[in-house]
Amino acid sequence: MNITDPKIRRYIYATILGAIPLLLAYGLIGGEQVQAWTNFAAALLGIPAAGLALPNTPDGRHEA
Repeated sequence: MNITDPKIRRYIYATILGAIPLLLAYGLIGGEQVQAWTNFAAALLGIPAAGLALPNTPDGRHEA
């Protein structure tokens, strides 16, 4: 799934990364787990970015 609208992507990024401090504040994750969850969120958010690049990369079948 490619989300190409920057407003939607910005909302998703802010929501996911904003949830981590809330999880910490409510005691659902410990302080030592914050970095791991942040890395996990970054990895998840990076997968769609790579998927967006793939359809926009020439595959050599068509001449420019």
